[in-house]
Amino acid sequence: MPTFPLYREVYAFYLQRSAFELRTGAKAAHYRANLLIRVVSAGRSLLGNLIHWRRGRGMQSLGVKGKRWVVAGSRNEENTTAFLLADERYVQVPANVYQTRFPSVAVNWFPRPKMAYLGHYLPFFLRVFREQPSLFRYLIQILVHGTGCLENQRAVLREYRPELIVLSNDHYTFTRALAVAARLEGIPTVYLPHAPIVTDFPPLIFDLSLLEGEDSYRKYTDDGKEVRGEVRLIGSPKYDVFRDRVNQGSEIHRIGIPYGFFEDPAVVVETAKRILSAFPELTVTLRKHPRDERPSPATPPGIHWSDAKAEDALTYLSNQDVILATDTGIHLEAALMNVSSFYGPFLAPGRQLSDGYGFIENGLVEVVPTVEVFLAVVRRQRRDRPSVLHRADFYVKDAGGKLSSDLAFAAIDELATTSVRTKE
Repeated sequence: MPTFPLYREVYAFYLQRSAFELRTGAKAAHYRANLLIRVVSAGRSLLGNLIHWRRGRGMQSLGVKGKRWVVAGSRNEENTTAFLLADERYVQVPANVYQTRFPSVAVNWFPRPKMAYLGHYLPFFLRVFREQPSLFRYLIQILVHGTGCLENQRAVLREYRPELIVLSNDHYTFTRALAVAARLEGIPTVYLPHAPIVTDFPPLIFDLSLLEGEDSYRKYTDDGKEVRGEVRLIGSPKYDVFRDRVNQGSEIHRIGIPYGFFEDPAVVVETAKRILSAFPELTVTLRKHPRDERPSPATPPGIHWSDAKAEDALTYLSNQDVILATDTGIHLEAALMNVSSFYGPFLAPGRQLSDGYGFIENGLVEVVPTVEVFLAVVRRQRRDRPSVLHRADFYVKDAGGKLSSDLAFAAIDELATTSVRTKE
């Protein structure tokens, strides 16, 4: 049975009070829901897992044994690691059975249901309750969601023995458990971040971490954080194919407003209307976070939508001159595409917003406290928009004329070779 330190490693991110308070993850809307909803969510997690376990019994995955696994649990993670799939040694393995884009390589991550492991986890849950009672009640569904992941993943890895595993998330319970399970089974792991890093992300536990730049490195090493394995700064592989699509214009014709759980959709639409009222010749395109399940509000003619589940962020940004958003990683991607980026707290009335990524502190974005201020900036830059590409330098390392994807392939090959030699 796994020890308490292993469980703490799996749940490391969620056991931080600061991480809860500053959380910017895709499930943010659920963490502040009332206790009953969290308890019901935990129960549904157990029941849903039992149903999928029964359906998945005897399931065999094709073409994954001995391969290099690229494990992704979201569309953003898939987009980040997609370049690896050009090499036939790599195979995309969905992180859960709910994803259907790669049905032939779906893996049954739960050969035993979560309920079979509750007895193992209850002592750990009780210890968390005693040590952090106020935090525990916010984590009930997260604790249950991670139940059995570590044990089941070890069984899966023993069966399929991947050559190595590439992960694009370092803090969700599933991916943390998989990294720990792989270490216990002697399988190398690679971390390739799918989004900018926030200070509260847990310590790196991978054999190889391919970070974008100096900002990520500092956030993972400040305050004496432990770093396992090798760290390399390689830039952004997913950006490679967009280098020739960087915005070269100096005028404003297109404005994008990407939003997520923190923003009020009604305020977003009203802001878009005000922009069009002031500048009817412009194009305004809204984009909802791919995991935001709230209904899209009705919009009048002239306001367009980008489907985040069908169009990746860099493609969306290649069709914008300016974006207006709050605390989101898309600001960095905008700078890489030379798209002017503004932080508008008025999009989330009543919310306590943070500068979780440090974009304001480091001058990546300009704060516009009201829509009136934003309109004044657009009016001033309408025919003379400055270049902002240099603002991304601290966050994304210049690969020195090389493609970041080539650096990633080379680093992973080196890891694989070293791992084989070590086993011999």
